[in-house]
Amino acid sequence: MDSSTTSNMAQLDLNNTFGVLYISTAIGAIFFGLSIVQAFLYFQTHKGSGITFYKLAVCWLLFLDALHVALVNFTVYHYLITNYINPLALFEIVWSFKAQTIIDVS
Repeated sequence: MDSSTTSNMAQLDLNNTFGVLYISTAIGAIFFGLSIVQAFLYFQTHKGSGITFYKLAVCWLLFLDALHVALVNFTVYHYLITNYINPLALFEIVWSFKAQTIIDVS
């Protein structure tokens, strides 16, 4: 990396952008943990009723939530860790963000 790229990176302030990305990922992981606890309590209170539509719906929603958290974490890892010193990477959309958009819409 040459000195002009280093000096340009020193002028580029991404604290507001990266900070919000990290905090929202952490809050999303906390909510994912709460949804796991809620699903666990639901299955514990309805354990004798067999397999019902509601249990399948809870499992499906929990799976979609886990997939969403995994894709968000990969996106944040791509931008914050893998391409930390590469500001041009911010102009490309990573595949996990595209997949997350498709999953969130459906």
